[in-house]
Amino acid sequence: MGRMFLTSWTAFGSAGLRVVLILAWAGVGCGFCAGGEMAGVLVSDHEGQGGHAAGAVELLVREKSYLFYYGEPLKRYFRIRTCSDIGAVWRVHFRVLSDGSAGLLSVTCSGQFDASVHGAWLAVVAYLKAAESSRLSQDLLSSRWRASPGFGEYLKKWRGLGMSFYNSDGRCLDALGGAGSSRVQLRAGADCNLGLPDFSADLLFDVMRRPVTRQWEIDNIRFE
Repeated sequence: MGRMFLTSWTAFGSAGLRVVLILAWAGVGCGFCAGGEMAGVLVSDHEGQGGHAAGAVELLVREKSYLFYYGEPLKRYFRIRTCSDIGAVWRVHFRVLSDGSAGLLSVTCSGQFDASVHGAWLAVVAYLKAAESSRLSQDLLSSRWRASPGFGEYLKKWRGLGMSFYNSDGRCLDALGGAGSSRVQLRAGADCNLGLPDFSADLLFDVMRRPVTRQWEIDNIRFE
């Protein structure tokens, strides 16, 4: 049997999140193997289609994102139901696959959240839920944007957008960074099914936290 060399690398992210990677190399048989654990903020979670299809999640650690793939059944140890929300802090155990990608083995969530990512995500989810029932909830929009010329242009496009196929649980949304910040961007992509059966619209939401009330509001929505 060949010799195996073990090395480890540790880094500390925001809120004391620890990242530990354990790398193993064997001279014979194993080639290059790697695995370990990582804790970070969930910014994307897209489930695969079908019983054995792979899903993908993205974690944010100190503004650097890490992509992991998973199949079902995935071991999830969630303390509360909202651990599946975007913005939850996940600790994942993974292994590096032969093609270099990282495959999840299990996920643990104790109920901690990044307040910025989670708060902005909740505001966008509430806005889309209101739109799904044919109500445009302007109290979730900033007064600055509602008074801008761009808002009128947005409304023209929005009125032609169909919501009947919208994936309303909000997990189709991706947070584009913003952990610990007062401004967060979220994207509603193809998985959200915004539009018509033969047309899918991608929306980019700029969300900000009011300095006085600390409430999150949408400051711009752009069609991509």
